[in-house]
Amino acid sequence: MVKGVTELSSMMTPLKLHNGSLREPIPKELLGSAVLDRTGDFEAGSYQSFTLTYTAGRFGIDDSGSIRIVFRFATDQTNPQFDDPTAPGFTEVVASNNAVLQPILILRQYPSVGSNTPDQGRQRVYERG
Repeated sequence: MVKGVTELSSMMTPLKLHNGSLREPIPKELLGSAVLDRTGDFEAGSYQSFTLTYTAGRFGIDDSGSIRIVFRFATDQTNPQFDDPTAPGFTEVVASNNAVLQPILILRQYPSVGSNTPDQGRQRVYERG
């Protein structure tokens, strides 16, 4: 054995710990949770209101952290909007501790077939025929 290899290998992390997983998962009771107030069947094309309640876990949300709510991109639902409570898609974001929150709507662009530039994107990959 080459001199120094034994000392070096004893300082290395075993390969089985380089698999991308947490060494020890965070116990479920310490994590946050999200609950939707209504479930079931709803008539297609009808307007519905839902309340999503997120409860932070023991570690809270970092001061620069965020919560992301994602919808399937192939949908005909109304986009969320934060300005007009009387208009479709009105979305309100509040914190139980009165923290100031900054809701943001991000519409992803998906590139057209054969497009190499972001400005030639489309809102939907699946288009009506």
